[in-house]
Amino acid sequence: MYYELIADIENNKEYIGNNFVLKENHYITPHYHDGIEILCFYSGEGYVQSDGEKINVKSGDIAVCNSRQIHTISAFSELKYRYIILKKNFLKKYNFPYKEKYLINKFQNKEIADFCKFICNKENETQEWYSEKAHAYLMLIAVTLFSQYTDSERIRINPNINNKTKTVIDIMDYIGDNCEKSFSLEEIAVNVGYSKYYICKIFKELTNQTIIEYINRLKCSKAIEDLKSGEYTVYETANKYGFENFSYFSEIFKKYTGKSPSYFKKS
Repeated sequence: MYYELIADIENNKEYIGNNFVLKENHYITPHYHDGIEILCFYSGEGYVQSDGEKINVKSGDIAVCNSRQIHTISAFSELKYRYIILKKNFLKKYNFPYKEKYLINKFQNKEIADFCKFICNKENETQEWYSEKAHAYLMLIAVTLFSQYTDSERIRINPNINNKTKTVIDIMDYIGDNCEKSFSLEEIAVNVGYSKYYICKIFKELTNQTIIEYINRLKCSKAIEDLKSGEYTVYETANKYGFENFSYFSEIFKKYTGKSPSYFKKS
């Protein structure tokens, strides 16, 4: 299990770019971005799930996750990829229609893969004109995506996807905002304006996990960050995320991380 921040990381750049290795049978917890994420796979096999649709990926494939599209990544074998998130401020600045158009979720394009490889290679950052080259490549990536890979049939084929996605995002936002306390499914249902049965159904449909599983994974992931920081004891961390029973916290933590809380405690 890996957790990726729901909101795009705030910095002065127009993008987020990095390399990642997802171990066999591991996956990224479902999340979304306000910007567009491009995933360039160069080793291994797995799948990307976007708004409930599973797309198998392998070396050479490029997967795109649209703005505010709930997605996760899972590895059948060790999966290596580069990812770039074109941030909302970049897309708005240059008037890319990221809210109006859906981009195709999978394709192959060596030029885009090469641009991502250059941008994500940290050694290139010392090169003269790196920032200017990276910006130019981001522009070329975005132009290519919106000129060649838009899916004009998406909304017509799946007319209810926007409303379902918005509801699941509202659920994720509520959980994220209230992660440091205990709350019930009934409270979430009241907050998003639907029945408990309905929110459980569509959350499972779009994320392939239950709301309770998502809550526990999110709390455990955030607890890991706190434990590694050294600012909190294990008991303080359990209390911070609404676990009044320490034994139960340890049980849940080990279930979702495979380790005890003390394993991550900074010495």
